Amino acid sequence: EFRVPDREFGYLLDAIKSGEVQQWSVSYRLKSDLETTMESNIERVDKNNSFDEAGNSFIRAFAPVDKSMNHEYRMGQAVVGRIHCGKKSLFFIWTRDIRDFLRTNFFWI
Repeated sequence: EFRVPDREFGYLLDAIKSGEVQQWSVSYRLKSDLETTMESNIERVDKNNSFDEAGNSFIRAFAPVDKSMNHEYRMGQAVVGRIHCGKKSLFFIWTRDIRDFLRTNFFWI
């Protein structure tokens, strides 16, 4: 289970709509083994938002785990993951927060 912050989910949807990405691939590492990177694809995405303890909104995305890997998977085990949704310029990445702030507060931009 991946918790995708609500503010990031639009970028994932844009990647699918633009045709850049056919499906969302995921690379992840277990917190107990940061040396091994595993791959999967998003299988299902919740339609409703959820909220964490701090009140931040997120959407849950689910990716199947490759159980043939030689790891001990446990319920609640922490994972560091990255969902691949296309390529953007470095300028786009660096200025994303500023652009999102301006769009949120000054909607005509």
